[in-house]
Amino acid sequence: MQAAGTVRERNETSAAGPLGHVHSVSGSRVSIGLVRTGTDGLHGAGLTVGKFVKIKIARAVLVGVITDVSAQPSALTKEPGHHGLAHVDLMGQIDGARFSHGVTDYPTIGDPVAPLASDEMRVIFDSPGPRSIKLGYLQRDSAIDVAVDLDEMLSKHFAVLGTTGVGKSSAVALILQQVLRARPDLRILLLDVHNEYGVALASAPTS
Repeated sequence: MQAAGTVRERNETSAAGPLGHVHSVSGSRVSIGLVRTGTDGLHGAGLTVGKFVKIKIARAVLVGVITDVSAQPSALTKEPGHHGLAHVDLMGQIDGARFSHGVTDYPTIGDPVAPLASDEMRVIFDSPGPRSIKLGYLQRDSAIDVAVDLDEMLSKHFAVLGTTGVGKSSAVALILQQVLRARPDLRILLLDVHNEYGVALASAPTS
């Protein structure tokens, strides 16, 4: 199973500088003025929807995902050095070596925006813990595993969604196998109306 993810991004200390700067903040939505470098167009040719970015603030690193990118004419893009606009939805923050969903502080106008580094991606998707289970790895960076905290997952409602043929049944089977390996004492009620899981769970631990 492959978990959705992104490529290993360049570190913010790259000589090319930041991707852009915060232009406006509205709740968890941030607008970014994208910067141009030389005559090669926008900084970061791979900058597009779905890429993860970070904004460093005083006490944490805010993490967001780009939802749209444009080169529409605006007061921002007319400013020297800017040549585009992107919107980012903030999804959480990194405090030290821990990632948490949601943000407690917000960026300010002019804060630099950079791509996430590999070690930061690992903090988000592969934080080790005594009760974590591995579900896959990032599709474009197989060196980074995707793991979830078992106790946190089981204490909440969650759903596996997707169109036909993308692997929902395989994902559910994998999750159940990993859960039963970690918690063989757990009782699971599975309504398998299409008889999809009998073979997949035949080797799962039972008590």
